[in-house]
Amino acid sequence: MKQMISLVPWVAWLKKESFDVTIVSGDKDLIQLTDEHTVVEISKKGVAEFEAFTPDYLMEKMGITPTQFIDLKALMGDKSDNIPGVTKIGEKDRD
Repeated sequence: MKQMISLVPWVAWLKKESFDVTIVSGDKDLIQLTDEHTVVEISKKGVAEFEAFTPDYLMEKMGITPTQFIDLKALMGDKSDNIPGVTKIGEKDRD
């Protein structure tokens, strides 16, 4: 059985040591980790195109902070994580 290595402790250590961190993933859940020292790049089309999330970009794109992103994900749910979310809350319904 393969072991999963959690990314969060490594990111926390790197930030504590004053490193700037870039996380590259296809998992949008990681957007919540963005801050002044952490950029989260989410793949848009396979591995050829990425969208770089910073707190400023998240505010510009979605009008929310990284902390609010956690709440949004909880309300919207996440099929890949088997979290149902609230009815009528989602990408298509948010405007």
